[in-house]
Amino acid sequence: MNTTISCIADLIVFGREVQEKSGQRCWYRGQSNASHQLSPTAHRQFTEEQERNLNAEFRARAGLRHSSVPPSGNWAAWLALGQHYGLPTRLLDWTFSPLIAAYFAVSERDQNDPQPATIWALLPAELNVHFGYEPYLYNLDAMTLQELVNPAFAKK
Repeated sequence: MNTTISCIADLIVFGREVQEKSGQRCWYRGQSNASHQLSPTAHRQFTEEQERNLNAEFRARAGLRHSSVPPSGNWAAWLALGQHYGLPTRLLDWTFSPLIAAYFAVSERDQNDPQPATIWALLPAELNVHFGYEPYLYNLDAMTLQELVNPAFAKK
């Protein structure tokens, strides 16, 4: 569904309507250019080998800045920590708040860009069903997601 939002009130009403119709909590993501795909920074700007090198360097230096780091093989925790500190990862940030998504959609917007900003809305359980998974949300460290997480640290 594609909806045009022209003011904050429209956005709040849209968020309420989606949740009421679906009975699920919606996830939102704001992007400054509607023509950009949903793709994490690591996949837009780096090869898999470069991504692995970035992660290895981050892991080697993280203990200098963070008093408690994840165990060596907990790749999901390392990705989450790296994402928190601005490392380009294969994770996409989402929020439960359409207002926070709106902030990210416009905060870094280039006013000379003719493309409008966009806010993506996602019902994650429905997306999982669409791709053949169960209709619940998996933890990032779930065994089901290891094939998506592990290549950020080791070759397949």
